[in-house]
Amino acid sequence: MVLAIWSRTWIGWWCLVPIALLVVWLVINPLFFERPASTRHWASRSVFGERIWVERERASLPASFRSTVPAVAQAIQVLGLVGLVVGLWVFDLAATLGGLAVVGSGSAGTSTGWCCSSMR
Repeated sequence: MVLAIWSRTWIGWWCLVPIALLVVWLVINPLFFERPASTRHWASRSVFGERIWVERERASLPASFRSTVPAVAQAIQVLGLVGLVVGLWVFDLAATLGGLAVVGSGSAGTSTGWCCSSMR
């Protein structure tokens, strides 16, 4: 998505074509995969952990699921997103790549890190 947005310098308004294709792919991608045969794999646990995080206000959860780690990781992602958006807006490669790296490091603390370890 970042490359599609950045490509507006090269292809102008035609950059909307790859952006639209990426949005369509995000919508139809889940339709290409069947339900998992087992939910004991890391990807399934990650999805369950994300669901728990979303439902944390409406459900009573054990203490092991009441962590501040996802909130901190989400705050890091928001800071990275600001840098990413500013970098894309002004075509600053360092800000764009830095923001992208910070967003990626923040997501490691949410879905793959905390959520998987909490599902043990």
